Amino acid sequence: MTYIKSFFPSLTNLLQGVLVRAEQAGVRARSSAPKSSREERIPTMQRILDNPFLLLFLGVVVPAVLYILWGVMEIVQIPIAK
Repeated sequence: MTYIKSFFPSLTNLLQGVLVRAEQAGVRARSSAPKSSREERIPTMQRILDNPFLLLFLGVVVPAVLYILWGVMEIVQIPIAK
């Protein structure tokens, strides 16, 4: 159980780091634009979809979690033997 507790903070730190790097990349991209243009924040969904490592992580984790939940539901439906 402590492994799970220690895993989630590192996952949170990973996602925060990803968003910070994406935000910094957005700032660098906007810095080349003329100063007269209004500073616009890059939408969160675009920052997520622009990160291939986050997409890879989500592409592995989401199906794994869904299959685990499906398996648990199937096991729970098995009748108890007498």
